[in-house]
Amino acid sequence: GTPAAEFPTAKAVPDKPGFVLSPYDGAYVDVTGFKSGDKARDPKTRQIFIVP
Repeated sequence: GTPAAEFPTAKAVPDKPGFVLSPYDGAYVDVTGFKSGDKARDPKTRQIFIVP
């Protein structure tokens, strides 16, 4: 596997549970069902990030 350090970590959105801010374009991404440390994909840029 690829070490997680190769991917940036998204930022949690305080007032929107289940959403994070993409580290690539700053857009909201729905990560409902993901756990902290999981990899998720930005739907617009198609790049991988880590769920905070």
